[in-house]
Amino acid sequence: MSEDRPCHKDLQPPVSAKYVLKNEKSGLADGTIVVTVDKDRNSATDIIPFWANEKGILPGFMPLYAFRITGETTRFELSGNVIIPKGATKLFLFASDFDTSATTEQPFVIDLPKGAASDENFGELVTEFQVISDLHVAADPTPFARILSDIIEISPDSIGLFIDGDITQCGADSEYQKFLEIYNSFKNAPDYYASIGNHDFYQAKAGRETRRQARERFLKVARYPDGKKPESQHYDFWLSGYHFVFLGDDETAGDYLSSAFNDETMEWLRSVLGSNRDAERPIFLFHHQPIRYTVVGSFDDYDRLRDPDGIARRAVFTGLWGENAAKLRTVLKDFPEVILFSGHQHISLGYPNTVKLRDNELPTIVNTASASQAATIRDHIKEKGKGSEGFYVYVYKDKIILRGRDFKAKKWIPSAQFCVYTGKGEDHENSL
Repeated sequence: MSEDRPCHKDLQPPVSAKYVLKNEKSGLADGTIVVTVDKDRNSATDIIPFWANEKGILPGFMPLYAFRITGETTRFELSGNVIIPKGATKLFLFASDFDTSATTEQPFVIDLPKGAASDENFGELVTEFQVISDLHVAADPTPFARILSDIIEISPDSIGLFIDGDITQCGADSEYQKFLEIYNSFKNAPDYYASIGNHDFYQAKAGRETRRQARERFLKVARYPDGKKPESQHYDFWLSGYHFVFLGDDETAGDYLSSAFNDETMEWLRSVLGSNRDAERPIFLFHHQPIRYTVVGSFDDYDRLRDPDGIARRAVFTGLWGENAAKLRTVLKDFPEVILFSGHQHISLGYPNTVKLRDNELPTIVNTASASQAATIRDHIKEKGKGSEGFYVYVYKDKIILRGRDFKAKKWIPSAQFCVYTGKGEDHENSL
């Protein structure tokens, strides 16, 4: 127990709580949780919510995003367009002490309004695929095998596993070979497709080769659906009637963390996005680094990184910022149907701003966490973990369902179950 908490305090559930939905019949969780605690008699620091029913916590789901207690009364806004899963009739709120990891045995129970949960009748499923990033195979090869096994079990009709950068830890040939060895050991695994990440350049960072050689090594592993190899880190293809676009970088910054584009690449991207365009049909775009001020990890949500020695050292944002972010923003503004997946920051799924819904300036942008090193943020300190997370993507006629998955726990991440609309109309954005 920390020194600023009197030792007579006990861990207790909230004294009272309510959950106010913006639309009780939408099937979406958009709304506010208001919790009141007895601060004089309670050592709780956090509230951990779970979807539940009459039998208890809903099977197959992790907890929702745990939020901090900020005073006697705490208000927490749930992220937009999060789906209330089918069968959920209650919200359980457990109180927790972060320092000791203790949690109340009994929750405060909130009954959901009748019909609040989604019936998950989204229409006819058109296609499905998975998106992960930051695999870092050499660092720990185990997660990749676990992911492939999970996909084969849950999504046997998957059209592909899309890896949004950092297949490897250092871009070494041995790491790519390990990746292929694991992949080829699963006979029923879907085809994989990949974009390049900053770690895939680390052989060049170490002075062992040029950036061009690092790209060439990546391109030997990258591929089109017909098995042919792309000639550039920027490439695209159509699959199952949908456009998939991979945007690499032209000049990885001196820190080998951020990315940069030349004008020719931006002209290429604009041309490709406009090719056979149907503004009612999503375009799936992959770039490893996130755009500044879009998704979690790209804001000023952390300014320190905890080292393996336990010391939190100063950190700065790396990704797409300044002139290069402006270049990409200018192109994307004209293509609201794009869904951009970005990794790099490793921040676990389910945090606020995991998904940035489209607006007048940018299309939908999705944080893809990490397949082997999912990170957490607390008190502006980012701490790398060993979590393994990613998205199952289900494509319907007028919407995309993004289902965040904890591959290690083999459970769904409830704060990362999103409905993203694909048409021009905005009047259906807050209802399933």
